Amino acid sequence: MNDLKKQVGLALEQSQALMNVSEAKEMVTTFLDWIGKEVLKNEKTTNEKLLLIKQSKANTELINELTGNIEQEIENDKELQKKMTEKIDEIKKLSKETGVQVTESNEITVTGNNRIIMTDVNSNNFTINIKSSDD
Repeated sequence: MNDLKKQVGLALEQSQALMNVSEAKEMVTTFLDWIGKEVLKNEKTTNEKLLLIKQSKANTELINELTGNIEQEIENDKELQKKMTEKIDEIKKLSKETGVQVTESNEITVTGNNRIIMTDVNSNNFTINIKSSDD
């Protein structure tokens, strides 16, 4: 479910960017309208948030909030999760066709004793020891 939540957030960001592409606008509007009607049950506050995406005025906080709302609605509904995945795939394809890219980045700042301990995706720990030029 976490992967789907991440995909939903990215699809909302892509949708906002795609609203500036005339040939993508209709499909994106259909996607956002589907979310409003089928997923969020035409709730007024969430529809207002979807409108901000359509107007390219949504910030990251609003998109994260909307993503959380969507996650709550589809959490226990496998059929809705499947439909959401299909819709997201359509948005990804549209993004690729139009050349609209939305990227994510993370920044990590580490302070301490010149030793970094990390865990990889397989839950294996590894340590990076940093030797300073003063040693």
